[in-house]
Amino acid sequence: IIGKHHRLFCAETLYKSDEYRHFWESLNQGEFFSGLFPRLNRQGDPLWFRATYNPVFNSDGQLYKIVKFATDVTADVLRNQREQEAAVHAWDMAVQTRESAQNGANVIENSILMIDRMAQGMGAVSTDISRLNNQSESIDDMV
Repeated sequence: IIGKHHRLFCAETLYKSDEYRHFWESLNQGEFFSGLFPRLNRQGDPLWFRATYNPVFNSDGQLYKIVKFATDVTADVLRNQREQEAAVHAWDMAVQTRESAQNGANVIENSILMIDRMAQGMGAVSTDISRLNNQSESIDDMV
């Protein structure tokens, strides 16, 4: 990587962007940058660098060069992305489970209400049958 142009690791859309132009303008004005930077390997696959961009000045205070120190942290970033995706998936599953449990509780509550109504109706029918039975016995006694 030493001596290679920085642009080799950038997507064309990045190095043609206003953001990228502003980044280099800021560096050329002596601003220091540090952070996580997405880049590409030769095959176009994503790379992630934790890097510092350090303006270096000569004895006259003029910008001499920009020195970049970078560490490839792609594996860490990809692992963090997978963990984040897993956490989002777990959250979605928890929400769905809660909704299913609430729906199940609603079904049970409605079933209990229907059973109570049926029991009340059966109680009324039982009372009517008892009354009819008593009337039938009274009629039998009269006959």
